[in-house]
Order: sequence, then structure tokens, then C-alpha cells
Amino acid sequence: MLFLDDMQWMDAASLKLLEYILCDFELGRTMLIVGTYRNDEVDVENLLDNITTTTKKVPTPLLVGNFSLETVECFIADLLNEDRHHVQELAKIVHERVDGNVFVLVQFLSTLTQSGYLTYSLGAMKWQWDETEIRRGTVVATNVLEVLMSKKAGLAPDSKSIIQIAACLGSTFTEDIIYTVANGLTKELASIDNSVSDGLDGESSENRAISGIESLVADGLLEVIHAKRPGRILGFVHSQIELAAYNLIEGSRRRQLELQIARILQRNRSGINHTSILFTIVDLFNNGRDMISDSNETRLLIDLNLEAGNTALESSAFLASSAYFRSAISLIPEEDRWSKCPDLTLKLFNGLIKAEYSNGRWDRLREHIDEVLTQKNISTLEKVTVYS
Repeated sequence: MLFLDDMQWMDAASLKLLEYILCDFELGRTMLIVGTYRNDEVDVENLLDNITTTTKKVPTPLLVGNFSLETVECFIADLLNEDRHHVQELAKIVHERVDGNVFVLVQFLSTLTQSGYLTYSLGAMKWQWDETEIRRGTVVATNVLEVLMSKKAGLAPDSKSIIQIAACLGSTFTEDIIYTVANGLTKELASIDNSVSDGLDGESSENRAISGIESLVADGLLEVIHAKRPGRILGFVHSQIELAAYNLIEGSRRRQLELQIARILQRNRSGINHTSILFTIVDLFNNGRDMISDSNETRLLIDLNLEAGNTALESSAFLASSAYFRSAISLIPEEDRWSKCPDLTLKLFNGLIKAEYSNGRWDRLREHIDEVLTQKNISTLEKVTVYS
């Protein structure tokens, strides 16, 4: 059996691989393929229709909706080791607050325990709660962001700082990267969110980062993916939590934080043992590029995008590769590209042409080739490289 999660993010290469598997006589006949996707994000059904047309295999759809009130009752009763009748009113409140969304439900229950609305009594050896207090002290939360916003007020400064850093780094990251950023962020954090100005300062920044990480893991926001030390790999327990944590930082402040993190990681890049650190640095720089005013740093970002584009190209990540090459080209003023830095521009266009060829974007490919061939500042021999 092959299980594919988050199919709404599948790229063209992954879809082609899926088509190949389904068309293979042996694999297609003996393998069960199960895929999940969010039908409210992209038109996955259209993509699946294309696969059906190509492979002549019709998938069996199974719609997974929100929990009913009855299911929420069973879930909470099992979780608290209580009879369904005893949790009936609590389940009704929870169902009203989260509309049966199972993921938001789990986070909402976690918030109830953190806020003291749901507590375990050692004397009574059971969970206790007050429905009136819960109804009075909570609001409807239909998405993870709303739950996380309510959680944020109860998070320690260390945890607030770490979850903001983690949200900028992506879905997975290593502890050593968090420590590196924590050590480099002191005054910058204060300018991003005054509530965390004392989050990671002083000589104990790494210890406080460790405390923040462990707190977020205990709260069910982060999880340990690879536990071997040193350099544990951590990640958000769900992409919706990552997105919610990212959205907690206001737009301009978010860009400022991302740029500061990019600078810190670039300065310490040689000491970070992480294969994807290049892409992390470049993505962060690209997100904060509008805040860069120094020409030397702009040139650094162009070179980093060129390196990332070539690395992605070698790894057959053609969509990402073309995006990096385009970002680098856009950083060079159009009037300067072929007049002041023709060698660099040619490298970028050669890489972009290779990526677009692999992506099958023929219109863009022709456009880029024509731009190179019409230039007067490069020789015929150099122009021929676009065909290599």
C-alpha cells in the first residue's frame, strides 16, 4: 500500500510518478494507493480527473467531514475515561466552539487544560470541569489560528519567541538551528514583538530556547521527529499550526524577523549541519528582500538564489529551481542585466532555461531563449550555451 498525504501540494513531477505507477501492469494491479487532500485549497479533483483520463483508473472518493456531536461525546468520554452521559454537556460546548473540526477540537481541549478549565483531581482520581465557566470563558474557534491566539496569551516568553522563530524556519528544523538563531536574536526580538522582548536575552539564551522548545512539545504544538541528540529534528504537529503560528506575526514585522534570521543563518552557515539550510536561508532572504537596502547584500542574495537554483536543478526540483532563478534575475535592474553584468545574467538565464525545459513550459522557454539570442553584449559562442 502507498499512502500519499497532502496531495493538494503535489507538483507536476509527483503527479507523473503517480501516473507511471498506476500505468505499470504489475504495480497498478497489486498496489493499493490511498491519498488525502484538502478540497478547499486547490482543485485536486481536476488533477485526479487528468490522472483518470491517462490511466483509465477511477479513484473511489471518501469524504471525511467534521465530527458530529455524538462522535465528540464518544471522543471526550474516551479521552477523560468517563461515561458519555457525564460528558454530554461538556461535549456540547466543545462541539459548538469548534464545529466538530477534529484538529481544532484537540487544540481546544489542550487550551482548556492550560487555562485551568479542565483539571485532573488527584483526590477524586478523575477529571473535573465547570460547564458554566467554560461557556463564559471561551469563544467559538473554527480554525487553528483562533485557538493559537488564545493559547499565545498563556505561553511563556521563551515559548512565544521559539514558536515565532520556528514558524519562519518552516515545517521541520533542527534544534541547533533554533539555538543559533536564539543566540543571534536579542534586540531584534524586542522590535518584532514587545511581549517577547525578554524572551531570549542574556547569556542563557540557549537554555531558554531549550525551555521554550520543551514547553511547545508538551503543549502539543511541536513534535520531535528524530530524537537522537545532538541536533534533534523538530516540526510542527500539523501544517495548520505552522500556518497559524506564522500568521501570528504581523506582516512587516514578519519580514523583519525573517530577514534577521536569514542574516544570522548565513553568518553561521558553515557550522550548521543541515542539508536544506541553503534553501531555508534563501527563502527567508527572498521573503524579506523588500527591506534590503544595501547593494552588497542584494548581490549576496543574487548569488544565493543562483546557488539554490543550481542545487535544486541537480535534485530535479525544477519548479523550485525556476523560482530561484527568476528571483535572482528580478533583483538585477532590467537596464543593468546585459550591460553591467552580462556573465552573471547569462548564468541565470541558462539555469532558468534548463528548469523551464524540464517543467515543460514551452512559451516561457521560447521567451527566455529569445532574450538571450537578441543581446549584443555577448558573443555568438556564449549565446549557443542556451541550447546545451
